[in-house]
Amino acid sequence: MSSGGFSAPPRGAGGIVDDNVCSSLVFVTKVANADEDLIDDLNEGMLLDVSLVIENGVESVAILFRDQVLGGIMSHGVQLKSCLSNDFEFEAIVLSVSMGIITIKIQPRK
Repeated sequence: MSSGGFSAPPRGAGGIVDDNVCSSLVFVTKVANADEDLIDDLNEGMLLDVSLVIENGVESVAILFRDQVLGGIMSHGVQLKSCLSNDFEFEAIVLSVSMGIITIKIQPRK
């Protein structure tokens, strides 16, 4: 996933979501298509941003590190995208980085 050319979509767009579902959405996943130039700077316990981005005309959930797209997520994308579209904020905690595989925990921003 390239780090350039992305923009945040308008807030509040999207379908109806349940506040209870979004406020309690916590899961562990892996970062998909991680930017190899950023992996070496990651450490266990780091907080990363979770955001909707538009890249090449497609809106998707992205994990941001230093305001650059680190990669996407491998699970719960539709649910997380819906929550983000409705102004819920999330963060990702780096659980491990091993041989280019980044495991993160997604949770509502505190």
